[in-house]
Amino acid sequence: DVTEIGDDCFSGCSNISSVSLPIGLKRIGNAAFESCSSLSGSLLIPSTVEYIGYSAFAGCRGLTGALILPDKLSFLGENAFNGCRGFSGDLRIPETLKSVRGGTFQGCSGLKGRLILHDDLSLDGDWTFAYCGFQGELVLPENITSIPSQCFYGTEFTSIAGFPDGLLEIGYEAFCGCWRLMGTLEFPESLVSLGDIAFYGCRALQGIVLPSNLSVIKEGAFMNCYGLSSIV
Repeated sequence: DVTEIGDDCFSGCSNISSVSLPIGLKRIGNAAFESCSSLSGSLLIPSTVEYIGYSAFAGCRGLTGALILPDKLSFLGENAFNGCRGFSGDLRIPETLKSVRGGTFQGCSGLKGRLILHDDLSLDGDWTFAYCGFQGELVLPENITSIPSQCFYGTEFTSIAGFPDGLLEIGYEAFCGCWRLMGTLEFPESLVSLGDIAFYGCRALQGIVLPSNLSVIKEGAFMNCYGLSSIV
């Protein structure tokens, strides 16, 4: 039985149109199916998979349907699903996965449902969810201390259900272009730095409440937030 698909195994095989991953598979290697541009239909990841490597399915833009990550998954590499714009619905990060890395879901624009994150999850890279179509309320993990650069760039959330009490930093362009984000943002007292262009173009925002411990608001942090009427 196949338990591992090695690094670069099918990378660049642009004529592959479908794949059936076997039960018992545990590891999908780095760039295993990268740029398989003709790959289409649903991607059924077996429940036995524990490791999905860097860029494993990057550029597989023809994959469709729900992206269901297995409950045993403990590693998900950078850019694993970058550019997989055909996936749809919600995305749930399993509790066994403790970190999501840069660019992992960047450009998954068809994901227009909820983003479900657990409290022990760490956000560990830039562009992680950029250009995803997630809507509704963003609930951030309770234990994060920073939101990386471009993490939620261009997403379609309408609200943020509060920022964690231990949050120290919001990175460069973290929420840039989130034009549907509305209401008032109240930042926690722990926050010390707001990055450049962090909320640029969030034109539906109406108010912000800044903490007393905030020491740095970088260039253009709220530039072109036309709807802002209250800053406290």
